Amino acid sequence: MSHSHTQTGRQAGRQTGPVHKDQVLKDVNILGRLNDQTHKILSKDATVFLAVLHRTFNERRKQLLQRRQTRQAELDKGNVLDFLPETKHIRENPTWRGPPPAPGLVDRRIEITGPTDRKMVVNALNSDVWTYMADFEDSSAPTWDNMINGQLNLYDAIRRQVDFKQGEKEYKLRTDRVLPTLIARARGWHLEEKHFTVDGEPISGSLFDFGLYFFHNAEELVSRGTGPYFYLPKMESHLEARLWNDVFNLAQDYIGMRRGTIRGTVLIETIPAAFEMDEIIYELREHSSGLNCGRWDYIFSVIKRFRQNPNFVLPDRSAVTMTVPFMDAYVKLLIQTCHKRGVHAMGGMAAQIPIKDDKAANDKAMEGVRADKLREVRAGHDGTWVAHPALAPIAADVFNTHMPTANQMHVRREDVHITGNDLLNMNVPGKITEDGIRKNLNIGLGYMEGWLRGVGCVPINYLMEDAATAEVSRSQLWQWVKHGVTTAEGKKIDKSYSLKLLQEQANELEKKGPKGNKYQLAAKYFSTQVTGEDYAEFLTSLLYNEITQAGDKIAAAKLPSGLRRCLKDDITSYERQKGVGSNPTLFSWRDLATPPALQQWLSDSWPKISLDAAGLVALADLTTVARRTALTGTSCLLDALVVCPGLHKQQDAPTLHAGEYPACAALTSGHVFRVENPATVFYLQKVGRTGHLTTVAVSSGESGSSVSRRASQTRFVSDAADGVASLAYGTAVCSTIVFGLVVMWLEDWVALAVVSMLVLARLINVVVIRRRATVGWRGAREPGVRGDLLILLSADRWIRMRGAVDDLKATTSGRWLREPTFVEGSLTAFSTLLVYLDAALAGNAKREGKLLLLVLLFCSGGLLGLANRFTDKFKLYDRLVQVKGEPEKFARRLDLAEKLIEETGRKDWAIRLGMIAPSKTSETVDDDVGPKTM
Repeated sequence: MSHSHTQTGRQAGRQTGPVHKDQVLKDVNILGRLNDQTHKILSKDATVFLAVLHRTFNERRKQLLQRRQTRQAELDKGNVLDFLPETKHIRENPTWRGPPPAPGLVDRRIEITGPTDRKMVVNALNSDVWTYMADFEDSSAPTWDNMINGQLNLYDAIRRQVDFKQGEKEYKLRTDRVLPTLIARARGWHLEEKHFTVDGEPISGSLFDFGLYFFHNAEELVSRGTGPYFYLPKMESHLEARLWNDVFNLAQDYIGMRRGTIRGTVLIETIPAAFEMDEIIYELREHSSGLNCGRWDYIFSVIKRFRQNPNFVLPDRSAVTMTVPFMDAYVKLLIQTCHKRGVHAMGGMAAQIPIKDDKAANDKAMEGVRADKLREVRAGHDGTWVAHPALAPIAADVFNTHMPTANQMHVRREDVHITGNDLLNMNVPGKITEDGIRKNLNIGLGYMEGWLRGVGCVPINYLMEDAATAEVSRSQLWQWVKHGVTTAEGKKIDKSYSLKLLQEQANELEKKGPKGNKYQLAAKYFSTQVTGEDYAEFLTSLLYNEITQAGDKIAAAKLPSGLRRCLKDDITSYERQKGVGSNPTLFSWRDLATPPALQQWLSDSWPKISLDAAGLVALADLTTVARRTALTGTSCLLDALVVCPGLHKQQDAPTLHAGEYPACAALTSGHVFRVENPATVFYLQKVGRTGHLTTVAVSSGESGSSVSRRASQTRFVSDAADGVASLAYGTAVCSTIVFGLVVMWLEDWVALAVVSMLVLARLINVVVIRRRATVGWRGAREPGVRGDLLILLSADRWIRMRGAVDDLKATTSGRWLREPTFVEGSLTAFSTLLVYLDAALAGNAKREGKLLLLVLLFCSGGLLGLANRFTDKFKLYDRLVQVKGEPEKFARRLDLAEKLIEETGRKDWAIRLGMIAPSKTSETVDDDVGPKTM
């Protein structure tokens, strides 16, 4: 999947000058009602952030939604899901793990969930639970008022100012205990917020909910000891998790927050996602806080994705329990996967509501809750959900008794061996009855009627029903009509029968309901979904226009600044990227805002210039040093004399490839794997061109025996290309030496101390990089054997890598820099503190020294960037990788495949890469690519 992005203000290319906020907000409009309270949330600064999110990620979001439809078309043809072969290396690698639990998320044994109305927020935070999931999704109808008021309620709750009075009753937050950790659930990728448009398009509901909550509350939450935590719903692939990860990185960079502060728990509530649990955790990396069993949405997804397949017809909803084969396999695999990766495995919802007027019925319902929670804790779950505060003590008693520790991550469930067939085992005992049909109709109509009134969480028969259960209800009816099943009473379920029962139930509910109810309108929409014909992807999308009350356009540029401190009017190129290729990561606006000193320089005369903040330039999050490290494969001692902004970011070099591990095929053997070495990927991204095949050669610089030595031991200085690159690098080194001599001449000992500390910080990073550099591949050698690889980068960039097999393996396999040890991590942290200390001390230097420091930082950064630009060779593990010849242009990927097939005499590699379709007849090559799976 190509990760594309759009430019701010729809301008082609990168911004080269200051961008005013009003320019960013051009064509950004609000169509919902605004008042004084709304302005608190929809400030000008917040809408700038929303515009950045939309323009950066909306195209990728739409591509991923289209990918869902492509996959659905394949399933409709009879294909089945299976674990992805291209990510096998992720699933089978036992060494990687998610991050340690974030503050406030170590113990999550009881989580209460519900909408974000003010009463619910207060009651949830006062409950005896460990966390509260504030829901903008399934239990909320996304009216403009609900979404904005929900943001206001959470804003106030975080600051402990959410108390209010309703009639004679006061609602106040309790003060006798620590309040539950707050987790927000944004809307799914498929939903849009039509009241907020950017460039004529509605913004994604996910980005709208996430953006406002994060922008206003992230720093406040951290200051109170927790952080910005989220539940991520409705995902269907690891690529959608990758998109969330990129959103998180941008957001954190935007406000200058440490990456990994955000945490996201993914609801595994779709059948495709169940086959990609490892990959989803892996994509979120340091932002992962586990997975959750979204049972009703999961059942809905199974029906939806396999609705054309008669083998997936399920009985009455009441018969589809958590113990049936496909649900049991799903739960076991989720727990095993999470605990293998060191993250939480959360259980499902107890949706019961206390029955106050029938003690016997209530006791029976509560025993059902207890039994369900006992099953979960014994299975290995680390926590569970409840929908009502009265259920919290019951669930807590079960988990406290059977889980004395904060979680059960030590329960690895190594006894579990789940296959794809287990996840698709639809051997579910039970019948389809008219009573089951009527219950589905009651639930579907009851929920839709409430939703049309702006209520997203509807009590029906003492159960709190939300969108998930309504989706199951209508999907089962559609499925039964589509496949013409017969009820236990002997009645064939067809279109006329389904519509007859629907109208009967709608009339009955309308009659019993309050005046002005919307059951007939709900029936009108529901009737299109139960005939086995039309099938909406989501009910909520089908009904959304009914609750959308879009007004006149209000230009976002006219909004007040709002609650947060204002950004500077000049935001210098805030959408410039660090990194290359297809996963853009944005600089923080704090680092890129036009420095006040520069503004004063431009407006005032020379004698009035203040350079006290000159040292802050060293803190800019530039990737120049990290890029140099990636291009040379290590770092040399001479690098310590190249002092430029971003030197404290050198250890981030392994992330420059932006998370891309491209598919790769051996043209000589047909084997397909992935390029796992991030340094190699970064270099290939650098030399690759869209629509072109670039050929690179790999050659060995020393004897094979030297390969096993660390790369950091192979040379004293970095290898640079001749000419401009060598000159630029050498000039950068000399600049630091000249600076030192000049400030000594000026007797500016503070300036000398500042640059010496920067050199020391640089030296520490160099030493740590040299120690971390290690050979990732240590497999069997194949001396004398030549190899030929085709590598598929994103954005249709193709690389042909040729050389000795041993050299190819060394440069494409394994990691590049190992994880730092405790000592190395401490040294790196110390060097970072040195840089920050320098920035603070630089203001004490003489005026000339501060000016010279500015010149040094700018010049060194520019010179090193120039050296990187003209370095066309890459050295790693004593292997030299360089481009050979001119890139060859191809109009289509298929043209490239056909040329290489003709050249190599085999096409199995092309089939496995998905470049061509499998041939129905065997020709001169081996076409055996295994069973047909997704």
